[in-house]
Amino acid sequence: MKGTNGSGSSVVDLGYTYTDTEQIAQITDKGQVKKKYTYTANGYLETVEETVRSISFLTMPMVI
Repeated sequence: MKGTNGSGSSVVDLGYTYTDTEQIAQITDKGQVKKKYTYTANGYLETVEETVRSISFLTMPMVI
C-alpha cells in the first residue's frame, strides 16, 4: 500500500508478509521492518514486536 502527498512524494509505503496460514507475519514501511507477529500453534496472536517494544499476549481461548 502506497500513499503520496500533493507533490507526489511517498508518505507511506507499507508491505505485508504473510504466514502459510494467511496471518500477517511482518509489516514494513519503505523497506524498514516496523512490526513482527508470532502466533501459537492454535492460531492465536502470541507476540507483537515493534522497533521499540515487544508485547506478549495471554493465549487463552474465549469461552462464551
